[in-house]
Amino acid sequence: MQSAGRIYLFAERIVTAIAGIALLLMMLMVVHDIAGRSLGLWHVLSSVEQTTLYMMLLGFFGLVRCFRDSGNIVVDVATHGLPAGVVRRIDAFWAVLAGLILLPLGYASLKDGLALHGYGQRSEVLGISPLVHHAIAAFGLAAAALVSLFTGLKLALTRTPAEPQDKPTQFTE
Repeated sequence: MQSAGRIYLFAERIVTAIAGIALLLMMLMVVHDIAGRSLGLWHVLSSVEQTTLYMMLLGFFGLVRCFRDSGNIVVDVATHGLPAGVVRRIDAFWAVLAGLILLPLGYASLKDGLALHGYGQRSEVLGISPLVHHAIAAFGLAAAALVSLFTGLKLALTRTPAEPQDKPTQFTE
C-alpha cells in the first residue's frame, strides 16, 4: 500500500507540473505574440490554437490537484464547526461521487475524439486532430477521477485518533 501511495503522489506531482508548465508556456506565447504585434515585427499565426491547447492542459491536468485530500476551501468553510469524523465522511462522499462522475466523462471525451479523428477533421493552422484535445481532456478527467476515488476511499477507510470522542457541534451566540 505504501508503494501505491508513492506512485499516487508521484503521478499527481507530474500531472500538476505539466499543468504549471502549460500555464507558463501559454503566458510566454501570449507575451511573445503581443510584443511582436506591438513592435510590428512578427505575429504568432497559431496563437489561438496554442492557447486552446495550453488551456486544455492547464484545466484538465490541474483538475487533479483539486481532488487531493488537503481539502476544498468551500467545503472547509461550510463544515468548519463540525466534528472531524463528520467532516472526513462528508469529504469522502463528495470525493467518491466526483470520481464516479469524472470517469465516464473522460471516457465520453475520448470516444468523441476518436469519432472526430475518424472523420478526418483537423484544426485550421496547426493541422492537429481533435483527438489531441479530447485525449488531453480524457486523460485529465480520468486522472482526476482516480485521484478523487483514491482520496475518497482513503478518507472513508481511515479514522482520526479523536473520532470516538467527537462531540456534537455546540452553537453559541
